[in-house]
Amino acid sequence: MPALPSRFRIRPHVALFFAALIAVGVAVFRDYGIAWDEVPTREFGWMYVAHQVPDIFALDALRAAKGFAWERHGPLFEIGLATMERIAAFSDIRTVFLARHFATFLVFVLAVALFYAWCRRRFGVGLSLFAAATLVLTPTLFAHAFFNAKDIPFMALFIATMYSLCALLDRPTWGRTIALAVLTSMLVSTRVLGLLAVGFTVVLSLMRHRNPSMVIRLAAYIVLVAVLLPVFWPVLRIDYGGVFSQAVLNASSNTLSPRSVLLWGAELSPRKLPWYYVPSWMLVTIPVPYLLLFSVGVVVMLRRFASGWRTWLRAPDQDVVVACWFAAPLLMTIVLRPVVYDGWRHMFFVYPALLYVGALGAEWIWAWSDRWRAGLSVRARAAIATAAVSACLLPSANFMATSHPFEHLYFNRFAGADLATARTRFDFDFWGLSYRPMLEQLLTLDPAPKLKVRVENFPGVANSLMLAPNDRSRLQFVRSISEADYYITNFRFRDDPKPRTGELYSLRLGTAVVATLYRVRKP
Repeated sequence: MPALPSRFRIRPHVALFFAALIAVGVAVFRDYGIAWDEVPTREFGWMYVAHQVPDIFALDALRAAKGFAWERHGPLFEIGLATMERIAAFSDIRTVFLARHFATFLVFVLAVALFYAWCRRRFGVGLSLFAAATLVLTPTLFAHAFFNAKDIPFMALFIATMYSLCALLDRPTWGRTIALAVLTSMLVSTRVLGLLAVGFTVVLSLMRHRNPSMVIRLAAYIVLVAVLLPVFWPVLRIDYGGVFSQAVLNASSNTLSPRSVLLWGAELSPRKLPWYYVPSWMLVTIPVPYLLLFSVGVVVMLRRFASGWRTWLRAPDQDVVVACWFAAPLLMTIVLRPVVYDGWRHMFFVYPALLYVGALGAEWIWAWSDRWRAGLSVRARAAIATAAVSACLLPSANFMATSHPFEHLYFNRFAGADLATARTRFDFDFWGLSYRPMLEQLLTLDPAPKLKVRVENFPGVANSLMLAPNDRSRLQFVRSISEADYYITNFRFRDDPKPRTGELYSLRLGTAVVATLYRVRKP
């Protein structure tokens, strides 16, 4: 492990990397549509900011109207977004969602910075920067960095919490204990699955520091997390036991899940998924070079564990934290079979751990190649390193550049020979982001002051909020195709209606049709 510098410095090329990332975000954040969850989660945040649940009577009334399912959502980030919206007093709903997208992207930038800092604890600057680049140049994740206000903040907080845990393992102090408790309570207040961090903290701390003082610190840590939760999750102040228990119970079951999901061409119930649902989605949506480096990294970690497992168990280090971070949540999905859907976005928080293991693989490959690089010049060695990094990153960067703003529709060759094949095997635009360009296309094709439109699912209506007010007012959404002049579908389910005639425009990505606009009434 390379020695870390005694004083933290930001190198020019690292600063340039993050400046470029922010510049890209500023340039593209206006381009994305509104995803399925964004409208209801915004209302969820406003419920807290507007104090719509002031007491147990209001809480029971909300439960009677909507059930307990909403209580599983930690509100921390949505409270922040609603507070931002309230302070800014935006004049138009379109500006609200643009601001939400940019704020979510800034949290993603923070996650990348935290991941870089995490890697610097173990690797040199170059390899850490490469790992951070793989996090950015993951097409699916990059798109989610703008519209996914649930899983991106949770991923950022999970990285921060694991960093704080490693600091505590290295040198237990009361200051670090308190910092970890604050981060853990924020994490749990974003998603209750953050309780995993409590388990990691207790087990790994007791494995490394078997002494009474650590037991006292851990007891204080748990108490402090419990005390701080109502600060970040206000409804706990009303019914701590009821809300928290429902959040835990609903973490593995969701009454709002879709009627079916598509996996390897088969339609399945979200409540009866095979064990390989999440691994399959990870296999087909993570760039292949990253998967290959991860595979090498796993072998490296297993060899190290086999040769020194007693040391690992007695004094777990950062690599052990990563192993727990990656393996435990995935094993839970495999063994417990929770209700999951819409790909593996529920597991985004384990992805930095996967990339860290990939960096271990890259480190080993570079060290192994020393035997035949020893006689090469510095320039030749630099050229080899540049070519290797380019081979890993450029395919993903190329897809992101050519498919923008639909990076979330990325599939690698494991899903099929092309996107059209992947489209028949896996759910495609289930977030509904394609409705925004389809509505924009309709408004361009027909100049009529009023257009009656039937959209197949909710994002079709939600994406109208991304239009200019004058354009938005021209759209009249109707309930049935018989009432409509036009029909738009993103083919969310196989049995969605598909008119045989009247196709006006289809949005295509590569060989795949993403969404189609039909004229269902003759002009």
